[in-house]
Amino acid sequence: MYNSDHKMTDNRTLRRSENAILAGVCAGLAEYADWPVGKVRLLWALGTVLTAGSLGIVAYVVLLFVMAPPGTGFQLENYRQQ
Repeated sequence: MYNSDHKMTDNRTLRRSENAILAGVCAGLAEYADWPVGKVRLLWALGTVLTAGSLGIVAYVVLLFVMAPPGTGFQLENYRQQ
């Protein structure tokens, strides 16, 4: 998100959530998008069923490896030299 000064003001990080049923992918997406977790899980399950499982399962596995684990993520402050 940008404010009127065109500076980046949103520091959200896409990562898996500790609020996990399987691996926290849906909960992580919900937290990132600021949506209810149940809604994202329902939409993911519906999408998986409608694609005969192929797209939903493959996308979940890809996101499982792409998304950062819970409680981690890139923090610029950790890499600045003093």
